[in-house]
Amino acid sequence: MADISDYILWRADIPFTISPFNEIDALILCQILYIDFDGIISDDFKSGITLKEAARKYALRHMNDKTKDFGVFINPRSADLLEAAGNSLRFGGIELKGFINDIDIKKEKQFAAFTASVSPRIHCIVYRGTDDTLVGWKEDFNMAVYDPVPSQQAALDYLEKAQNVCRGKLYTAGHSKGGNLALYAPAFCTKKLFKRIETIFCFDGPGFNSDTCKRGDTGRVFAKAACFVPQSSVVGILLHHSDNCTVIQSSEANGVSQHDAFSWQLHGKDFAILPERSDESVFTENTVSDWLKQVSKEARAEFINSLFDAASSGGALTLTELKTRWLQTSAAALKKLHNTDSDTRERIFTIFKLFLKAVRSNLPVFGNA
Repeated sequence: MADISDYILWRADIPFTISPFNEIDALILCQILYIDFDGIISDDFKSGITLKEAARKYALRHMNDKTKDFGVFINPRSADLLEAAGNSLRFGGIELKGFINDIDIKKEKQFAAFTASVSPRIHCIVYRGTDDTLVGWKEDFNMAVYDPVPSQQAALDYLEKAQNVCRGKLYTAGHSKGGNLALYAPAFCTKKLFKRIETIFCFDGPGFNSDTCKRGDTGRVFAKAACFVPQSSVVGILLHHSDNCTVIQSSEANGVSQHDAFSWQLHGKDFAILPERSDESVFTENTVSDWLKQVSKEARAEFINSLFDAASSGGALTLTELKTRWLQTSAAALKKLHNTDSDTRERIFTIFKLFLKAVRSNLPVFGNA
């Protein structure tokens, strides 16, 4: 079967005036946003750059860099995707503007976005998913505790800023955490702004915690959202999510690998659709849901802080650093946990036990499915 790279090759010469902007176009923009555009795309919404020119400048910057390290979970094929999109008639003329990449360790915030103007009257607000930073991953975990997390508020602020400049129809889109942000901003924007949003694209993005659902208009958002998950999703089924997700066939075997958008299969200009998610995905959803019901928000916060304090105790700031310096970082993490006071250590182990209990309680459902 084909993937998003093949889609660009097949539809390179088909402009949006002939075949309108769709969910696969949005997914490609989401994947391209994982690329570092600092110094290439302006943070100004009025002075944009074509995708073709952005691809050219990125290629020049990395002319002698054969590795193009994107981190542990971001597919390096993203650079080739950018090049192919830049050389195509369909994507090359898209104007990119308003790029922001804000990482703040103290605020536990990782947020990035750009606006892609498909035409003067059609604009897609694209939010980046989790990058390679530990602070980005911690913010993901914090979504199960806090309302809002910093990137969610930033997503709303960004949408409100973009709409003042971008006239016509709006789309929001994001992969992974970016999908959550693409849902969050419309849930809290004004009714007038919400009416301008044509479709919300969420690609394997986690849902909302209960406090967010109570505070925001998530019902109107899910009614306008096009949510997609791979068949063994372990991300897009977390927390309170849409009940009407489209299930996409993936070329990968397990749920973690299936989170990679390059593994999502296509039939021509459409996703390869499956009737339902796998047993493993349902098992994961039920297990995490049951576990969260048993663990208070305070206990979740303590567990998350202890986990990431241990992970970063060896000085690592990214997953790549954790991976490449595994012996040093794991030794520092064990020492950090060992030096934690006995009461905290006991509470952490209790949370682990509750998770194992949730796993055991869902095993019969998984085994008999």
